[in-house]
Amino acid sequence: MKQAKAKPVRQKKRTDKNNEQIIGATSWSRRRKRGVRHKKPFDWKIFGAKSWHYCRYTFRILLLVSLFLIPYMGWQYISLNNVFPIQHVLIHSEEKYLVDERKQKLLEPLLGQNFVSYDLEKYRSEVAQNPWVKSVEVMRHWPDQIDLFIQERRPIAIWNDLYLIEADGTIFEPDLIPSEAMISLQGNLDQKDKLLDGMTVIQKSIQSVGLNVEKIILDYRGAWTIVLENDVELYLGARFFEERLRRFVMHYPSSIRSKIGSITAIDFRYDHGYALKWKR
Repeated sequence: MKQAKAKPVRQKKRTDKNNEQIIGATSWSRRRKRGVRHKKPFDWKIFGAKSWHYCRYTFRILLLVSLFLIPYMGWQYISLNNVFPIQHVLIHSEEKYLVDERKQKLLEPLLGQNFVSYDLEKYRSEVAQNPWVKSVEVMRHWPDQIDLFIQERRPIAIWNDLYLIEADGTIFEPDLIPSEAMISLQGNLDQKDKLLDGMTVIQKSIQSVGLNVEKIILDYRGAWTIVLENDVELYLGARFFEERLRRFVMHYPSSIRSKIGSITAIDFRYDHGYALKWKR
């Protein structure tokens, strides 16, 4: 009897346990649908691996930022603080007119300035405004030197008593007319090429007889007048300019040289012969 009674009890317990398992599973399914999850045990190995991954990623970013930030901060410090002042300025040019005070005026703005931050392009533009500078280039030479590559203007004549003119016809106004001997040209702006070409012919011809030219005038009618070194004026007119110049060269040694000190003008505008104007 005891054994017969015990069997139903055990069976009931199993049934109850099964029911509990079914009820528990059903309850967990409902909770899972509501978003509840099983709490997993903390894994230090996974935590360490993820931490190392993020630390390594952060370190790479900081390293990359520092590669740009450190040079930038250093450059800013050097730019704001005159750590490397300009102490030497070297001019690369055949200096003929940019000497003494003119040269000093070019150097003054540079000496003592910040080698790194000084605006050399602005300085180059200012130097280019100098009437004697044809072209200029500026270069830094580490750590304290500036190189100036300057091409000077080379005037060949005085233009209308106030300006200078180069062989290519460039006219500029200097701060001071050079004291060196230089032919003076006088004429209209549209006659400058004609005057330059005529100057070459006149100089060669006049110098062949031992004279020098002080001034060449081409008036609005196209008439040529040459002022010689002894202030004697030579009139050649507008027509047959080169032919009359050759006649002067031919007659000067034999019939004019001996009288040059007593005359003020020689007129070769005649078709045959010439006239002399005597001093009073």
